[in-house]
Amino acid sequence: MDISQVTFPLYKLRSYIDIEKNPLGVVKIRTIKGEFILDDTSINEPFHIRRAHLRQHYPREQIYKLKEKIIYLRQLVKYKSGSTFIDYNGNIIKYTKSSALFEVKSHRIDRVKYHGKWSIIEVTNVDTPFIVGHTITPEINYASIMHSKWGPFLYDLTKLPHEPYKRKI
Repeated sequence: MDISQVTFPLYKLRSYIDIEKNPLGVVKIRTIKGEFILDDTSINEPFHIRRAHLRQHYPREQIYKLKEKIIYLRQLVKYKSGSTFIDYNGNIIKYTKSSALFEVKSHRIDRVKYHGKWSIIEVTNVDTPFIVGHTITPEINYASIMHSKWGPFLYDLTKLPHEPYKRKI
């Protein structure tokens, strides 16, 4: 998994047996409870809109429910290596923990711009703005940023600053 290509939020694919990608665009997932439709890439829309249209396009099929949502990198690192996720763009990702430790530093949030349910935050001493899949509440003043070989990643949002520490991705 190349973490630099992942778009949060991620959704955990739970206890599946097989994932089948049809050349026509239908992605099916087989579990012990049966076969479910996960996605249909032939619908020319973003992943979250395709998911909303699945019930309409496949009224007689079972639709796979995405229950576990991972918003930040901090939540992702709690999962075991080998776990499977689907990201915001509909890419299926097999998570592999790195063996390297990367530094996580606290940075003050300078500016927040809101776009519907999304927030774009700019932090002190980091040139890259970060996109968050929800609105930021006013009491959140700091962003924990992981500085990795792929660049900075939003690790978590906090009310108070913290001392630098190291974590694996």
